[in-house]
Amino acid sequence: MKYFLFFISFCFTLVLFSQKILPPIYNYKIFDYNAASQNWGITIDKEGGSYIANNKGLLSYNGEEWILNKLPNGTIIRSVKAVGNKIYTGSYEEFGYWVKNEFGTLIYTSLTHLIKNYKFTNEEFWQILAYEDSIIFRSFSTIYIYKNDTIKVLDVDVIVTDIEVHEDKILVSGAKSTIFKIENDLLVPFLEISSFNETIITMLSIPQGLLLGTKLEGVFLYADGKIVEWDKPLNSELKKYQLNEMIFSDGKVAFGTIKKGVFLFDMHKNSFLNLDRETGLQNNTVLAMVYYENQLWLGLDNGIDRVITNSPINYY
Repeated sequence: MKYFLFFISFCFTLVLFSQKILPPIYNYKIFDYNAASQNWGITIDKEGGSYIANNKGLLSYNGEEWILNKLPNGTIIRSVKAVGNKIYTGSYEEFGYWVKNEFGTLIYTSLTHLIKNYKFTNEEFWQILAYEDSIIFRSFSTIYIYKNDTIKVLDVDVIVTDIEVHEDKILVSGAKSTIFKIENDLLVPFLEISSFNETIITMLSIPQGLLLGTKLEGVFLYADGKIVEWDKPLNSELKKYQLNEMIFSDGKVAFGTIKKGVFLFDMHKNSFLNLDRETGLQNNTVLAMVYYENQLWLGLDNGIDRVITNSPINYY
């Protein structure tokens, strides 16, 4: 009998230690926030309120109530960024900002009327970047710089895939083997790339240098004037699951993928954890991410998730 009990205990221990230790994950489903399934961007304002770029409009969440705010033209919102008391959004041939009135209702103001002598060409605005006193809106073909109530248009001869601030420079990646920087409202070559053939789809500034992410060739690191393949075991996983976005906060890098959820890499411990549909996410396709006070918000192809990254309680 004692051998049988030992065998059961041994099997239980194997099962227990074969399980992942997971942080708490909160799922917000379509019927929770009453909007469309796809969520393209997430931002958090200075008061901790969440704003999500959704197919049906701008979702706002104060921790208790979800509110859907629709654009006058009713188009899909692709990007969102909280700056001060304003929430900037980008959509189809339209961008502007939202401000709360005295009743707490978000009111929209368009900025496209400031564009002079230029016409949109079926553009959607996928990214918004705040830098010093400027707000930069990015489509796949053009960059718009909003400053002092004026807008300057930067025509680009490549497909623009990402913009990122690194070492006090605004960098622009595209479909050619060059990373540009914005200098005096012009695109100037910053870095020529010959290490790999695939397009850079996302960039991330970290203390060690500049991470350059591709869809299927993994991640590369630019530091000290050189580009090398990122020498972490996680990189082999990223090559398999189609990287989409990267963000950094407090020694951790989150890698959002199209096929395998999100990978959380701890730079201090040199270890990573994968969160996907099998471990609690609603969907494996991560479209947007933001860190806020030890919480990782995920905009998914189907739903919104919130991960408590430094929780004192974890789960098998």
